[in-house]
Amino acid sequence: MGARRAVEVVARFTNVSRDILDSVRLLLRIPVRAICLRGELRREIPRLMPGAVAEIPLVLEFDSPGFVEFTAQVAGRNFEKDLRFQCVATIAVAKEDIGAAATDSGLECAVSLKRQDSLYEVHAKLSGPGGSLVDEVKVDGTPQPFGATLSAGVPIQFSHRFPIPVRDESRELHFGYRNPQGIRRQLAVRVGLPGKEARAMLFVAANPGGESEARDFNGLPGRVTDPPGWLQTEREFRYLDESTQSSACIHLSRPCLAASYQSLLQHLLRERPRLLHFAGHGTERHLVLHADDHSALPVSAAAIHQAVQVLSRPLDLIVLNACHAFETGLALRPLASRVIATRGKLPDAAAVAFVRAFYTALAADLMVDPDAIARAFQVGRGAVEAAGHGPATYELIA
Repeated sequence: MGARRAVEVVARFTNVSRDILDSVRLLLRIPVRAICLRGELRREIPRLMPGAVAEIPLVLEFDSPGFVEFTAQVAGRNFEKDLRFQCVATIAVAKEDIGAAATDSGLECAVSLKRQDSLYEVHAKLSGPGGSLVDEVKVDGTPQPFGATLSAGVPIQFSHRFPIPVRDESRELHFGYRNPQGIRRQLAVRVGLPGKEARAMLFVAANPGGESEARDFNGLPGRVTDPPGWLQTEREFRYLDESTQSSACIHLSRPCLAASYQSLLQHLLRERPRLLHFAGHGTERHLVLHADDHSALPVSAAAIHQAVQVLSRPLDLIVLNACHAFETGLALRPLASRVIATRGKLPDAAAVAFVRAFYTALAADLMVDPDAIARAFQVGRGAVEAAGHGPATYELIA
């Protein structure tokens, strides 16, 4: 075994897109001839904002000349087109006798998907070092006829059409190429199919307590020390969880319980939901959240609008399961494709009945879209009426 020689490596990630990268992860695949004694074999960067740069330092020690390969995994969301994507690339680092480290800047790929009736059309734009030979293209493991050599500064494009799958949520594109130094590399990009990806749902509950059986709030706007009624929010969450456990289109995020305005903001930013469900008390143009001492605190529709607006792109659905929530629903309508809210008083039993029926129907659909929401809404209203409450309590704001 020869003498070990150290190479200091810095892996640099730059977000050149307009999108937020949810996670950046660097994995080190260690061949027999290379040993990593210091540095982390696995390092994660929680979130990378547009324009941000993150660096991961590593020190490698080699037993002999050769290459060590990294796998860089980047996951993010394109908020403009709402595409969930994951990119995997290999990076080679060589230890030469002269002590210099050579790196391969690699192939870059921008992917977009368009839906056309019963087909998806994928467009990929490839760029990288001039002289790179792209000689292998696969879509979900199926080879596609393609071959081209990159010229410096001139990207090449690849297009492919495929049928819409029933249950699949993403497509993987694989590009095999040789860089100008003749080193074999691969780039894999996984892109979520529009309308097929599981939507994250945030359940928000605010229930300061009391003795009323309705989700009504009797008081003037401002700080309230006489709290409204205890609600069955735990039962409501249990039914919602049961309905969505086997759903291919809804993923239930960590709930926001005993919600204050600050905790609502934190959950929205951390979970980045596509569906938002509020369970609690309401009044005209207010939702009732928790103050710091857990007393009831009415929060205006304008303030709720500002909180939801931090998501930077429209939600698929907002459900306000509270009394007198219609005006607040109207205020939130510009932030969502559909809003469900209530007029007048809402009995607690009716609220629970609607949740159980509505989400059971919505979760059974293949995707969350306006038609699926409208169908599930009618099922929910029917359940409320069957429970002995007027169906006109709930309104779908389109």
